Amino acid sequence: MRASLPKTIYSPQLNHKLSSTIDTPIMTSTIQPSEARIGLVGKPLDELTHPILRNQRHPEKYHQSFAAILLALSSCISCEENKSEDFQTAICLPKAKGAFECPTRYRQNSIGYGPWATTIDWLANKKYLRKVAGGYRGKNHFQGLTSAYAPTEKARLWLREHSDALHPDFLSTKHEPLHLRDNKKRLVDYKDSEHTALLRAQIQRINQANMSHTITLPTTEENRGSFHPAELEAKRIFQEDFESGGRMHYPLQQLSGEKRRQLMIDGEEVIELDFRSHQARMLYHINGTEAPEDCYYHASLPRDIVKGAFLRIMHCKNRQQTIGSLRNMLRETQTRDISAHGLLEDMLDIHPIIRDAASRCLWQNLQYRESSIAVNIMGKFAQHQKACLGVHDSFVVRRRDKGLLNEMMITEYQEIMNGYSPVVSES
Repeated sequence: MRASLPKTIYSPQLNHKLSSTIDTPIMTSTIQPSEARIGLVGKPLDELTHPILRNQRHPEKYHQSFAAILLALSSCISCEENKSEDFQTAICLPKAKGAFECPTRYRQNSIGYGPWATTIDWLANKKYLRKVAGGYRGKNHFQGLTSAYAPTEKARLWLREHSDALHPDFLSTKHEPLHLRDNKKRLVDYKDSEHTALLRAQIQRINQANMSHTITLPTTEENRGSFHPAELEAKRIFQEDFESGGRMHYPLQQLSGEKRRQLMIDGEEVIELDFRSHQARMLYHINGTEAPEDCYYHASLPRDIVKGAFLRIMHCKNRQQTIGSLRNMLRETQTRDISAHGLLEDMLDIHPIIRDAASRCLWQNLQYRESSIAVNIMGKFAQHQKACLGVHDSFVVRRRDKGLLNEMMITEYQEIMNGYSPVVSES
């Protein structure tokens, strides 16, 4: 089973809120039922679900629910088998009707609220799932937490027994690559136009090119087989309109930098190039000013802290929000030798240009320009049917395409940023 499992879809991440609630480190993955793209299918699943499906009017809705949940369970189990630290794993399964309230264009399957809830309850009653924490109501209720379920030993045994007969597959052929969210990050519908058609076609060309290549990691116990095409299938997410945000997102981006550099494209080694101090440099260039060589350099603070602070300041609307965000960052990174107030003042001394950037909501414009540069680079590679895996401000290509990538990164940046030049480096 591990040989065919997607490596980045439903890959568990540390859930700080749930870990704090149950006082145990726990890693979770969340399935948004209406957005579930692939599932684990095969004859064993058909046999398992036969008792519940035989009298249903719409059996495909239940079948897809089972397939999506079993794939997430498999990913949890695979994570447990390869873990180096002591933590639990679980899957978060929304059971509120609001989880299904999204415009039709975004639905990736035919799963409905009733079949989804029935499937979860059936798996729990049959001891394939063990409830870790309650959701928005009922017994063991924790406000603000999605219901979390851990795989049971029965589930582990069943998946292990049938591993050779199960495989991941698309739940349907539907895929909307052009997403629009409102200011509360909810998916909203939009009227199609010539502009949205062009944006959609560009993403589809990129997806087609990347999905036509075989992407692998070196064979180890943890990494087996090639990536599933769904892990390379991107969507572009805009905020409120089609000139704000617009970053590309796909599951493969979850890989660490170390693992990205180990990737193979059609059996060839890769190289990753990135834009150095990308958003900070763009902020200077938008304002018609040359940027420092390294915008995140500070004589006494780690570069990661300066970078994190810069980005958080850019994304906050006022000083109070900024202080709160910086305080959280310092707590998460266990940085104790500077206060949030002190860090903010240091940042404003180094980069006075960011003093009023947040109030002008420049981050949305920055993200739009950043995403446009990235999509144009990936689009040029797609024109040549070459793979180019973008991770916002960095790009992974075959090593022999390094020169082409470097040239495109400089050219596309200059095109979007009014002639200013970036600093490109090898990750």
